[in-house]
Amino acid sequence: MNVWKYFFPFLLLGCCSVTWGDTIRMIPATGEDNDEVSLSGTIREISTDEISMNDDDGNFKTIQTNTILWIQFDDEPIDLPAIRTMIQISQYEEAQAKLNAISDADLKKAQPFVVQDVEFLRAYTTTQLALSGTGALDSAGRQLVAFIKNYPESYHFYEANQLIGAVLQSMGKYTDAAVYYNKLTAAPWANTTLTAMVALGNIRIEEKKWDDAKAEFNQVLNFNDESSPLIETQKQFAKIGLGRVATLENDYDRAEQLFQEVIRSTNAENTDILAQLYNAMGENYMAAGKNKEAIIAFLHVDLLYSKSRPEHVKALRQLYALWKQTQREDRAAIVKRTLKERYGIEL
Repeated sequence: MNVWKYFFPFLLLGCCSVTWGDTIRMIPATGEDNDEVSLSGTIREISTDEISMNDDDGNFKTIQTNTILWIQFDDEPIDLPAIRTMIQISQYEEAQAKLNAISDADLKKAQPFVVQDVEFLRAYTTTQLALSGTGALDSAGRQLVAFIKNYPESYHFYEANQLIGAVLQSMGKYTDAAVYYNKLTAAPWANTTLTAMVALGNIRIEEKKWDDAKAEFNQVLNFNDESSPLIETQKQFAKIGLGRVATLENDYDRAEQLFQEVIRSTNAENTDILAQLYNAMGENYMAAGKNKEAIIAFLHVDLLYSKSRPEHVKALRQLYALWKQTQREDRAAIVKRTLKERYGIEL
């Protein structure tokens, strides 16, 4: 399961204190339909790859963990629904405070699955804060590593490894990051392997290995063994990656062509893809000396896709520089204040 796909944070995991049994919210594993569906009943077993449960009619079901958006258990602490909502709108500080306020006594009343979810959400919020520049990356990484060590059969296993890779990548430890990204290839689903390839391609960009990056992204785009919304999401990320490489190779028209293809094939509500896309477009325009177009691209992230916190912070930093460069000190001051008040980031 990949938190940067719907999410993460499109991948929200949590629970609420109801007595109607367990509920799993998921997306289809195959086909073109991206509508969410729910399944209620009693969860029997959880592993890294699948969850088994008896539904409300007593029928035995298995659910692939890469399709799960969140799980709602029947014996969880009462604050978890609010915490899930906070995470969904990137209020990580507030979510973290509420998670830390959940007492050991509350968790002792719950089944072990609930404890794992709370521990993961604690690590997740810490990591999102760190990746957006308002927390310690090394602390986030240690928390995630501890989670995997303590819960090796968790259905968050692949997501946690991906997050560790992202933390290490942000720290410039590209070789170590690749080790964790490659652990995603052990998953039995194509989309998770493709997620690893996209991540490795992005590492190659940062290592200035353009040909290697293009090879990773093209492998993703050339994958045609099966189709699903999850696979198509990774193909869009791969196309953004190719556009970023084109920008770095000064092929600005090619980059623009790739970015426009992503826009045409992406739902306007897909924050994860479009936040990353418009930041990449902004960087392409900046490199081409088109500051006006760059500002418009970054404003898309600021005004429409700010739910993706790391990308929003990136867009605000670029807007601050562009407003200063274009001598719009009033607007630069607004961006500076937003970063300080919303994210605690000083410029």
